[in-house]
Amino acid sequence: EAGEWTSEVGLESTFYAEASDTSDTRSNYSLVMSTEYFEDWNDGADSFTFSPRARLDQHDPERNTFDISELSWVHVEDTWEIRTGVREVSWGVSFMGSVVDVVNQTSLAEDLFGAKLGQPMVNLSLVRDWGILDLYVLAGFREASLPGTKSRPGLPFELNTDESQIPLGNQSIYGLDYATRWQHSWESLEWAVSWFHGTNRSPDIDFNYNVI
Repeated sequence: EAGEWTSEVGLESTFYAEASDTSDTRSNYSLVMSTEYFEDWNDGADSFTFSPRARLDQHDPERNTFDISELSWVHVEDTWEIRTGVREVSWGVSFMGSVVDVVNQTSLAEDLFGAKLGQPMVNLSLVRDWGILDLYVLAGFREASLPGTKSRPGLPFELNTDESQIPLGNQSIYGLDYATRWQHSWESLEWAVSWFHGTNRSPDIDFNYNVI
């Protein structure tokens, strides 16, 4: 049996009464397109998902983005699952600014509340009576995606993304990061403990006070 395609196309528009300090743009249109292909076999024990998305912005070239949020194979057994490929992983239940949601890189160019970029990984999930234990091996580091000066809403200052530096230490940009998460529930109470070892996804901003 063939797999299933689902797609969405949206048009976003914003209007402002006045120009801002960094942009004279008072109106903007942005076209957003996403699609997903899903197929399963082996009585549902194996599945494949492919989900790309793209955005075309009227004024800000930094918001002309394309990303594969998921390109993965998942195999499920009674007490374990293996997930391999590019995926998005959500840790925590906060709708914005979750401090433990650290596996995927953030795309502020896509969404100021923090859309996620797909992360190559291998994820082994163990399902036991004492909880669910997820083990992650994350391949490579993706640089944060930031809006440009013509973006509205945007940042109140100009960022030179060409001067960005990634402090990887002894690692390379193609190195490996590691993470673990144990979660358990009892009646209506659910808790989790997370551990991450690797390059922090949150960027720091350095200000050049010598430039006028």
